[in-house]
Amino acid sequence: MSSAVDTSRLLHHVRLMIAQWVQYGGKQDSALYAAYRESVLVLLRASYHCFCQELASSHAGQSLQAGVLEELIKQLRQQDVVSPELAELSILERATNGWLPAMLRDQASSVVAGSIAQSGGLDPEHCQKWLAELQDLVVRLRQASMEW
Repeated sequence: MSSAVDTSRLLHHVRLMIAQWVQYGGKQDSALYAAYRESVLVLLRASYHCFCQELASSHAGQSLQAGVLEELIKQLRQQDVVSPELAELSILERATNGWLPAMLRDQASSVVAGSIAQSGGLDPEHCQKWLAELQDLVVRLRQASMEW
């Protein structure tokens, strides 16, 4: 299965999980609410990392696997390949007030805290905004990658 299909499938799963979370509509302090929040964040992050690997693999002409974006960029540099799309993602990850670092930070803080339930204030609407931003980014960078 291609990386583009994997990325699209994960984004679809995020959309479905958010819809279920909204339908649930329970108390924010409940275990089920926290489980929905955790599932959505895990899927958002997985979608993002899958997309990074999709871009890297399309530039390298082969499948590349790495845990973080900087590792993918390093692998491409070793092959004398440059990806403007991955460079842009790297800049977006380092932005201090952007949606992407906030999404990744929430996921990272949940791992440290042991439960995303402790990342208070995160609700379905907020995750829907992140999903929309991620989908827009995927579409835009896929189009830019095709122009190469």
